[in-house]
Amino acid sequence: MSAFLTVQAALVAALQARPELAGVTVHKNRTRALAREEQRAVLVRIDRTRWMDESPLGVSDWETAFEVEALARADNGTDPAESVDTLLAAIWAALPQMVVVGAIDVRAEPEFDWTFDAADTPVASVLLRLTVKHRTEGNTLTPKD
Repeated sequence: MSAFLTVQAALVAALQARPELAGVTVHKNRTRALAREEQRAVLVRIDRTRWMDESPLGVSDWETAFEVEALARADNGTDPAESVDTLLAAIWAALPQMVVVGAIDVRAEPEFDWTFDAADTPVASVLLRLTVKHRTEGNTLTPKD
């Protein structure tokens, strides 16, 4: 598995380990909105990767950005922001718990994008961006232990 998918798997595992997210499906690289049968979901997408440099130690440094999106349905007549707020708090709490092979730095942008859809059932979405600096073995895409 490449370093990029290894980092993503670590992020998904950290989210799935949060008790507040029990019963919430965490999808990888899904772009479609909340499925009809789901009340809440978390989407973890790889956004972009940038090669930083190759060090004299025979490793390459990378910066990979991820989008983590929380989606939740709300009951009619209620504030949709409240339905997604608990998911956002659980995601934020999971970030420091993330264990990534080869990680140098894990950083979340302190800016959230909120979106609301007032269809038959209101849906709220919060998107945050996470950047992970990590290493690979030499001129490969294998994570550095």
